[in-house]
Amino acid sequence: MTESQLKSAIIEALNRCGCTVWRNQTGRARRMVLAPTGSPDVIVYTRFGRFIGLEIKLANGVVSEAQQQWIDRMKAAGCVAGVVRSVQEAIDVVSPAMQIRESATSKDYAVRTR
Repeated sequence: MTESQLKSAIIEALNRCGCTVWRNQTGRARRMVLAPTGSPDVIVYTRFGRFIGLEIKLANGVVSEAQQQWIDRMKAAGCVAGVVRSVQEAIDVVSPAMQIRESATSKDYAVRTR
């Protein structure tokens, strides 16, 4: 499996879980600057407002310094971020963000995804 195929499989699986997911295109295209270098490969947000960045790597893939800095900044800002090497790892990173145990208005409010 290529990294591109893994990204596609992860995006498809997370969409089925009820997340909004898209591939983050970095670099340049003609005269346009796309997403900043090092930003996550896949961006996810949940219906509960959680913002998640996933850096997708194959088993032997190496995370660059710029990518690790993005992950660290996202976590410092309260976002969920991480490096994943399989569909299951992506689901494992995203799953906790798919749950709300308590809302600001009601201690009895608990929601889980399908």
